Amino acid sequence: MQTENDTPKPEDSPQQETGEGCSGATCYRLLDHNDMIRADDEFLEDDCVTWTLIGIQHRWTVGHYWHTALKPMRRILGDNVQNPSTP
Repeated sequence: MQTENDTPKPEDSPQQETGEGCSGATCYRLLDHNDMIRADDEFLEDDCVTWTLIGIQHRWTVGHYWHTALKPMRRILGDNVQNPSTP
């Protein structure tokens, strides 16, 4: 039987990654309609927990603007400078 002292508290639970915020030492922000998708952005998988790097497998999205018909996508916070090697 579980007692009140055995019940896990929210502060004892590991923090889950969110679309905007920090995960470990890395902070992210969600893309909006003004953001052009880059290969180093990540998208939220259908399980609503896993973030996947756009990378080469999803390169068809790179260079297009994010819009609401796409899955949520995030970018490392403060990384707004366009890398010449990434469209």
